Amino acid sequence: MPSPTGLVAPLLVFILAFQALAQELDDIIVGCDAVQCPVVEDEHHCQVGNDTFLDIGLTRIPDVPDSLEDFSIVQGVSITKTTKEEDLFTSVYYLGTPQNVSLDEVHGCAVFFDPPGRKFPENTTGTCSDIIDPKCIAGIQEVAESALSYKYIDGICRDVQDALEDSDIVACRNYTGTGEGIERSVFAIRLSNLTNIEAKENATSDCWPILPKSANLAPLFYAMRSWDGGPSLQSAFDEVHKVTPILTLFMAKSNSKNVVSQTVSQMSCIQIESTWTPDTSVAAPRTLLAEDFQGHLAAIQAAEEARVAWLKGFAGQLSDVVNKYRDATRDLDSEKVARRFSQQEAEEWRAKFERLQKSMDQSSFVLVLIDADADSYIFKDEYYSASDGGRKASLNLRDRVRDFLQSERPELANLPIVMKAYANELGLSQFLVSSNIINTPHDLLDFAKDFTQASETTDFVLVGSGKDRADKKIQGAFKQFVGNPTCRHVIFGACHDNSYVRLLEDYANDDSVVERVTLLHGFAVGREFHQLGFKSMTMDGVFREGPVQTERPQMRQPQPTSQPAPVSTTPTWATAVGSKNGLGPQESDGAKSAVRVNTAGQRIDESLREPSQRAQENWKHKTAKKVEVQILSRDAQGGCFPNEEFGWLNLREVMKIKT
Repeated sequence: MPSPTGLVAPLLVFILAFQALAQELDDIIVGCDAVQCPVVEDEHHCQVGNDTFLDIGLTRIPDVPDSLEDFSIVQGVSITKTTKEEDLFTSVYYLGTPQNVSLDEVHGCAVFFDPPGRKFPENTTGTCSDIIDPKCIAGIQEVAESALSYKYIDGICRDVQDALEDSDIVACRNYTGTGEGIERSVFAIRLSNLTNIEAKENATSDCWPILPKSANLAPLFYAMRSWDGGPSLQSAFDEVHKVTPILTLFMAKSNSKNVVSQTVSQMSCIQIESTWTPDTSVAAPRTLLAEDFQGHLAAIQAAEEARVAWLKGFAGQLSDVVNKYRDATRDLDSEKVARRFSQQEAEEWRAKFERLQKSMDQSSFVLVLIDADADSYIFKDEYYSASDGGRKASLNLRDRVRDFLQSERPELANLPIVMKAYANELGLSQFLVSSNIINTPHDLLDFAKDFTQASETTDFVLVGSGKDRADKKIQGAFKQFVGNPTCRHVIFGACHDNSYVRLLEDYANDDSVVERVTLLHGFAVGREFHQLGFKSMTMDGVFREGPVQTERPQMRQPQPTSQPAPVSTTPTWATAVGSKNGLGPQESDGAKSAVRVNTAGQRIDESLREPSQRAQENWKHKTAKKVEVQILSRDAQGGCFPNEEFGWLNLREVMKIKT
């Protein structure tokens, strides 16, 4: 007799709970006759979906709660020819459930075992306890229930299988009849993964092997076994009539509907009930000769080969789809990561830009540059002669600039205005003195100080002597700020001298600079400035409207009765004149050394301008009580002297105290 060469799924253990049927069956295990399988050529024939079976077995799961009533186990058997010309015996197991029960409510495991060593007597049926030691069954149930973990419910079936494989139940040590236990014969399946056979999948079926016929069937497990050279009739008979113990285990899953409220376990045994026998001489309701069996086997094999070919094609297509899906998923994950980094980087750049924009908005200003020692940009006389003229000139200039911005560039009207005026200290002071606009060069220092202190954003800068000193400062400031984004606009007050045209020509083709620069024209404008593309403006009430007219001092010489003493010809700082533009009196050496006298021949001193309010308050504070003055022996012209209580006093204050 040929022996089995392979077992694809040798162990069948099924976890179910069973209750007696409402419809009574003749036996616990029933076959094709009970479920009304059709007969073809005196042979039972049952097709379920794509599977065609020689025989069917059905058993109820006993002793279960009412909620598990009508739960059944169905087994179908078939024999086909493999591609290696081997006969393949296939057992398919199904779970039968009532029509009103949803598989979503069924949670638990089905644990399959190898057939036990003992068998039912031929043509008889019974229960598991007839062929398996009841103590072994109780031990199996105890180990399985102990392995349940409600915390990790998705892995409970694997836990149950591992626990049974590792167990050493004394009553099960001779389970196979050859001295071996159940350790190598356990296979567990989750019930929550089942899917009922739909009506469209069974449209061509001529058999529905379940009672009642309204119940549902869900495939549980495929067990296959092959023989070298084909099975003998006895091998086929033994395989068809083998007993499969199934441990059924139902449990309640939290946060979901359940068919049971607590764990239910039951051991059931299923066996195909067939009238077929390998002995052809024994009378039976139906017989199967060897020739007929081989012919029937060939027909089944052809059908199975077609089904296998279809399954292989479907498996190949499914594999392609899975690979494409895996590639698409990886690409999508990569895109997600890249997009996440890109989005994060974009958010970082957006935050940096917003901070930079906010900082630029907070630091923005309008710049005013004035060449203050040029004829066209000398402030009006009243600003130089007034006690606080520098402050008034600064505020009036700022107001005129603000008016221009509100009219022409309203978006810049509220920005701070930074004003920088540059002048040659020596040349401008001498020019103003010689033009009788100020009395002494020191008055220009007072004017510059008041102009600068009028606002924290204004400066009147007195540079050293030399015609180009102020020019260099203005050019440097323009180059520094014209490219600064916080400098929103530049008002350029140096249009009297064509030398600045060379500076502006470098930016005449840059629209962004042309838009941000306005030329402030005075009463005289260099010819080449009109050829540039910059906008221009004028400003009334701040600067002189024409060149300074310098008058020669009128000298009268008295007729002395005696020879007058010779007059010194050395010029003083009060008679020295100079102008950046060559304007100012050009007097002879005699006029420079002349001294003003009246008709009586007495010297006439120039009157001093009224001191500023701040200077008067400072003087009153210093003379509030008797002052002891310590005068150092030094040059008194423009010098200062220390005082113990009030600090340093200038010469004018010392002379007043002495008087």
